Amino acid sequence: MKNCAEDEFYRVDVQDKQIQNTGLVTHNYGVSTYLSLSNPYRLSWDSEVENGAVEDSMFKVNGLDQRSGLEALACVRYYIAPAGDNSRVPCGFEWRKTFTKNGAVYDLYENPNPLAFGTTYDKIQQKTNEWEKASGCEKESRMLTTMVREKTDGTTTVESSKIEDSGTLELPYKITGKKRIDIQGQDIVVKKKHARLKLKVAADNLAETYVRLGNYEITNERFHYCDITAALEPVQKTLRVLTPEWNWYFGRKEYLFHLGKMSGEVEITLEFQVEGRFSKKDLQVFGKKEETIKAQIDHRNKYTLQNVKRTDNEVRGEINVPENRYLQLSVPYSNGWSAYIDGKETETYAANVMFLGIDIPAGKHTVEIRYRTPGLTAGVILSLLGCVAAGFILCYERKERKRGL
Repeated sequence: MKNCAEDEFYRVDVQDKQIQNTGLVTHNYGVSTYLSLSNPYRLSWDSEVENGAVEDSMFKVNGLDQRSGLEALACVRYYIAPAGDNSRVPCGFEWRKTFTKNGAVYDLYENPNPLAFGTTYDKIQQKTNEWEKASGCEKESRMLTTMVREKTDGTTTVESSKIEDSGTLELPYKITGKKRIDIQGQDIVVKKKHARLKLKVAADNLAETYVRLGNYEITNERFHYCDITAALEPVQKTLRVLTPEWNWYFGRKEYLFHLGKMSGEVEITLEFQVEGRFSKKDLQVFGKKEETIKAQIDHRNKYTLQNVKRTDNEVRGEINVPENRYLQLSVPYSNGWSAYIDGKETETYAANVMFLGIDIPAGKHTVEIRYRTPGLTAGVILSLLGCVAAGFILCYERKERKRGL
C-alpha cells in the first residue's frame, strides 16, 4: 500500500480479520478495534449507524461492515480481501493488485475517489427524535449530505423534514416461506431453534442491500444470546442478539445486516438460532444505488483541507471556502484536541457523532489542530506528589525502625 499511495493520510479496512488491532503491528491506520478503552464518540457512532461489524461487545469492532458511506467518512482508501472473493468489497473500490502474505493470497482494492481527511458542509442538522428513529443506513446517508450536531446555536440549521432525499430506499417485501415460525397478526414467533424466514424483494441495480431487524425478544430463558444469520447469496452475515443478563450487554436493539449488491427479484433468508419473537414493523429492507453514493462523496470533496501535514500530535492544512462552512476532520472527537484558524484558537465540537468539527469562516485559511491527552498535566503532577509522599513515608519508616533497635 505504501508503494501505491502518495504521501497523504488514509485508512485501511480488511475483510474477515482473524486478529483485531492488526493496524498497530502493521503500522497502518485501521478501522478495527479490540480494546475496552475505546474513544466514547467512536462507540456512540458505531451504535448510531448500527454498524454490523460490532460483534458481541462494543469494544470488539471488526471494521465497518463494507458499507461504502462509513468507509468514506472514516477516510478508508484501501480494502484487502481474500484473492478471488469480491462479494464483500465496498461499492466503488477497484482492484489494484494481488499479493501474498504469510502463504495466503490477497487482493488489494483502492477507492479512486476517497473522502478527504478534512471535508466541509454547508448544512447542519440537530439530533432530534426524528433522527434517533432513523435506521443506521439512513443516518449514514445523511452524514454524507448534512453535518449532524448535538447543539446548533448560532449556526445555519436545516429541519429534518426539509433535508433532501438521502438516497436510502425502503423496499417492500413479501414473506414467501417459513420453517418453525408462526405469524400471529403483526407478531412473528420463532417456535424452535434454527427457524427460517424467507423474504422476496425486487429492485434494480442496488449497490448495497440491508435487512434491519429490531427488538428481537429471546423467549428461551436458558439462553442469554441468539445468533441471527441473514443471507443474500453469495453474502451471509451473522449478528448476535444479547439479553440484559449477558455480561457484555450494551443496549443494542436494532440489528442491521449489509448483504451487498442485488438486482431484479431476489430471496433473502433469515435464520434464528434460538426461540424468540418480533414485530413485522421491526423487519425492514433498504437499498442504495451506486450513483447516489458516489455523488454524495463527490459533493463532500468540493471544498476540502489541502496540503495536509502531520506530526505526532499536530495536523496542519490549508482551506479556501466561498462562504462560512463546517469542517469535519476524520479523527475521533476528544476534548484533548485544540483547533486554530490562522493562529487563533477556535471552538471544537463533535461532528456527525464521532468526528472533530470546526466552524470555518469564508476565505482562505490555515487550520491547525493539536492534541494533548486530557488530564496529562494533572496526572504528572499527582504522580510526582505521590512519589515525593512515598519517599517521605519510606524515610519515616526507616527512622522508626532505627529507633526501635
